[in-house]
Amino acid sequence: SSPTPTVTDFDMLGEIINGLRPSFDLIVIDSPSVLTDVFGTALAPLADGTVLVVEAERVRHPVAKQAKTMLES
Repeated sequence: SSPTPTVTDFDMLGEIINGLRPSFDLIVIDSPSVLTDVFGTALAPLADGTVLVVEAERVRHPVAKQAKTMLES
């Protein structure tokens, strides 16, 4: 298991991303599952948009909807 990120970690990451914005048209942030790791939901507000990827035959609709709700809150 990975170490639990702190508020300071996210503040620092936000500063890094904002510092990179003028130099790039698009910054892609890959994160762990929002259902199993706080890092994914904490990164979402730093992004201009979010792509939620689910495995169609494996992830049930209520679980996918829960992940979407977590990203939107």
